[in-house]
Amino acid sequence: MAGRLRTFSYQVRFKDNTTRRLEMRRWRDTRCEHSNFSPEEFEREVNGKIGLIDVKYFDGDTEALVVAFNRFCFLEYQAQVNQMLANPERYGRFTPELFPVYVGGAYNLKERRWDVLHDFDQVRMKAGIPEDKCLNPRTNMAATQLSLVA
Repeated sequence: MAGRLRTFSYQVRFKDNTTRRLEMRRWRDTRCEHSNFSPEEFEREVNGKIGLIDVKYFDGDTEALVVAFNRFCFLEYQAQVNQMLANPERYGRFTPELFPVYVGGAYNLKERRWDVLHDFDQVRMKAGIPEDKCLNPRTNMAATQLSLVA
């Protein structure tokens, strides 16, 4: 996993031994004054990707890919949470954050926006992630936007 500018990327190896990079954005970013984007373009093109795994270069069943990725990451997350909760002397008081579930998205060049390709609840359920243990970064994004405006 590599992280830069609030974007994370993962190198994924498939059964046929090919590798691809999955990239997603978890948090909002702030437009800097030197940006080539107008404020509206920045919101649409940068922050519009929050909660999406960019699947534009993948052939085949992108929902299955997104489900498998979320399932794998959730199992890793849950193992780490369990270890931390089982060792309070080492980790102290620990309250786990909710797990972010990502859906597939692709940039629409014609409309100049990110299109959501999968349903959050379907991905979450197929990945076996309990509703009370996760969050939708896109919903979180909307709530953050509302609190910034208020």
